[in-house]
Amino acid sequence: MKYIQFLALAVALAAASVSHAQITGQVLDAQDGAPIPGAVLHWQGTEIKVTTDLDGKFETSRPNGSTQLMAHAFGYDMQMQSVIFRTGEINFKLKPESSELNDVVVTGQAKETAINLSAASHQLNINQSELRKAACCNLSESFETNASVDVSFTDAVTGTRQIEMLGLSGKYVLIQRENIPFARGINSSSGLTFIPGPFVESIQLTKGLSSVVNGYESISGQINVEYMKANSEEFDLHVNGFVNQGARLESNVWVTTPVSEKVETGILAHYSNVPFAQDKNGDSFADMPTGEQFNLHNRWKYLLNNGWGGQAGFSITSDTRRSGQVESVFTPEPTEQPWIYNQQNDRYEFFGKNGWVDPNSSTRSLGIVYNASYQDRLAVMGLNQVHSQQQSAYLNVIYQDALGNDLNTFKTGLSFQYDRVGEDLLLYGTTSLDYQRTETIPGAFFEYTYADEGPWTIVLGTRVDYSSMFNWIVTPRANVKYVPRKSTTLRLGGGRGQRTANLITESMNALASGRQFRIHVNPYEAEIAWNMGVSWTEQFLLFERGATFSVDGFYTWFNNKLITDYDLSPYLTGFYYSSGSNSTSVLAQLDFSPIERFDVRLAYKYLKSVDAFADGKHYAYGIPESRAFVNTAYGITETWKVDVTFNWYGSRRLLSTSYYPAEMRDADKSPDYITINMQVNKSFGKQWEAYVGVDNILNYKQENPILNAENPYDTSFETNRVYAPIFGRMIYAGFYYKLKTI
Repeated sequence: MKYIQFLALAVALAAASVSHAQITGQVLDAQDGAPIPGAVLHWQGTEIKVTTDLDGKFETSRPNGSTQLMAHAFGYDMQMQSVIFRTGEINFKLKPESSELNDVVVTGQAKETAINLSAASHQLNINQSELRKAACCNLSESFETNASVDVSFTDAVTGTRQIEMLGLSGKYVLIQRENIPFARGINSSSGLTFIPGPFVESIQLTKGLSSVVNGYESISGQINVEYMKANSEEFDLHVNGFVNQGARLESNVWVTTPVSEKVETGILAHYSNVPFAQDKNGDSFADMPTGEQFNLHNRWKYLLNNGWGGQAGFSITSDTRRSGQVESVFTPEPTEQPWIYNQQNDRYEFFGKNGWVDPNSSTRSLGIVYNASYQDRLAVMGLNQVHSQQQSAYLNVIYQDALGNDLNTFKTGLSFQYDRVGEDLLLYGTTSLDYQRTETIPGAFFEYTYADEGPWTIVLGTRVDYSSMFNWIVTPRANVKYVPRKSTTLRLGGGRGQRTANLITESMNALASGRQFRIHVNPYEAEIAWNMGVSWTEQFLLFERGATFSVDGFYTWFNNKLITDYDLSPYLTGFYYSSGSNSTSVLAQLDFSPIERFDVRLAYKYLKSVDAFADGKHYAYGIPESRAFVNTAYGITETWKVDVTFNWYGSRRLLSTSYYPAEMRDADKSPDYITINMQVNKSFGKQWEAYVGVDNILNYKQENPILNAENPYDTSFETNRVYAPIFGRMIYAGFYYKLKTI
């Protein structure tokens, strides 16, 4: 399906010469002839835009140098017409966007983040303009201006960021890179940092369960990341640089070039480095890890005969981190051994896609997606050490066609997943534990879609897989969309999800403490959950411009969930599985534009995430109970832009200190706190763009993120009570440069 663009009407700018307009027209629905209010008319190559009124009518004047007028609206494909006259009438008939099962294509001037109204599931499309509002630098830092995803640190030492969606940690989100599973297995905690933000062209974020075509592992949602493509018409060379006061340096380079008429290649290279540590709170521990990352991504796109084409490529990532009581922040006494965190994480990957489209059918196609990867990760945390390795292979064959007519379509196919995972754990320098698993999972799926010309879209899917560890896995899922009128969209969806837990790698933050590490169960069990969600989206005119209000609610309950229990016994972290954990998430959001070039996004989210602990049900650790969010973006001129984001985080549960010495005890719930981020962008022609910004303007810091930092080898040493920024205010700057050659 084409990228949804109705929300672009929230940023539509009235043309300066509208009062003298000589070209008039109307934008209509191509199917029923109904007028489309709030559609955006945009003169290509300019910033001149107008929106249609409640009758779908508009008026404008053709600027010098532009002869192409584009019309686009939320839920419709974009249409472009040539205009060579300066007076007269021109009308547009827009077709509803294609089925949700097609690829997303970004065209025209789309809203940075838009709800995909053509999809049966609750999906957000996030484009590159939205991603550039964030400071940097990888996928885990790309959701600062998004209310659906929360980002937090797992602990106060390793610098590992995790996302949270629907009140659940990021491991329950199926994270894909171009529809290939990516952040899973031992890569579930580090995979987000392996996707440089400037590489990303767009993100499709699905809340709740995703399509059965993509597997059974999604529970709270799916994030699919699209990289910049080799066939991009935007540039041939693109360079990005970044630096912040935390001494972080980043550089990214894209190069795309044709090899022949049917072959193109693209190279994306990333290097980042934090050369020295800082300790602003004086606890003798580095506030952020030092280290470096190198990331190389190369793809080749080719066209074959008879409707065939495809792409293939490879990725190499090497990540080194060092933190703790490093030399630049801590000078030990001769009898002391500093507590050090070291990690080396390397990943190698080969991927490819092949596709065939029947030239005689608008619905018949075949796709083949494949991937093979190897990852090696060695982490040392004080006296604890984890060495993890994973070899994986993935294949997905998808056939799509119609059932009798274009209103009834289906996708069916076969898949195969192979995982060989080894995790060696050395505790306290003496106790060695070795865990190994090999899992093969062949599967088959069928998904039916009914999309009539009326208000209903129904997607019903089932897949059946056979796991060498868990036997048969049946995954039913359903999504229903109802549009009672053009401005209203209602959705209902639900189904089952399952994933294989990787206890050691997914709980490495628990090793960054002096606690005992006790595993009560088999570390590799299936986590099984059901999810149900509803949403309502309403489009309307506000301040004579398009606005969107949406409310969504999701409830997830677990038949089996891995529990990390910090309060099972004093100074001990226990692991076990239980049933009955659940999470409730409700989000309300309003997007509007009160004046020209000024966008506002308001959101409030309520979360109640409950885990079934051994002593009963309690709030999950580290999940805020509520969050308020305001994002404003103002285009001062065509070349100056300012973006400000306000976040209010409610309190969250922290691990208990009731058994600690009196001088170390602290509250078991965090206080509320506020952060404000601001960024200013300035473009210089079509090639250069510079930006400067400040994260956490108010300089809010958690004062005591590490308990008993003076005695890191004592059982009371703890780094897992982080709830707020440690470094404080962060100033940064960067640039983008692009050069297109012909």
